[in-house]
Amino acid sequence: MKVIRVHNPGDQVTLGHPSSDVYDSIARQVEQENQLINQRLTWTLQLNGFLFTAIALLSGKPLHDKGLALLLKWLIPLTGLSLSLAGLLGVLAAQWQLLYLTQRWQAQLQSDPRPRPFGDMRHSYLIGAVPSVLPPAALSCVWGVMARSRVLG
Repeated sequence: MKVIRVHNPGDQVTLGHPSSDVYDSIARQVEQENQLINQRLTWTLQLNGFLFTAIALLSGKPLHDKGLALLLKWLIPLTGLSLSLAGLLGVLAAQWQLLYLTQRWQAQLQSDPRPRPFGDMRHSYLIGAVPSVLPPAALSCVWGVMARSRVLG
């Protein structure tokens, strides 16, 4: 039996099938990208929640303080826009990597009898990508509209 090293030192895969190393590597990377999407979405949504809470708490206060007015008018919306765009880019990067991995699997392991470590490429990949891309994209739009209205209003 042949033992090889995979990307992480200490991780070993015993080859029982000629393509076990490729299969296991792709499956592990798909899992890693899914975890990255989850982490990036969690951070994006939590930080946006804090910013919306800050706006709600501070908007009822009188704006005699110029620092508070600056915070409400510019800093919170621009921070929300930046964080949402960063979250969106992070999720898109992971989605592009997942697309690459599915294409690599198709090219090398299409005839492998083991189950795919992801859904089918046409339907479940696209439909599955929507819930991870839509929230940061929508939040980016909300913050962008809010920042724009502050500039023009």
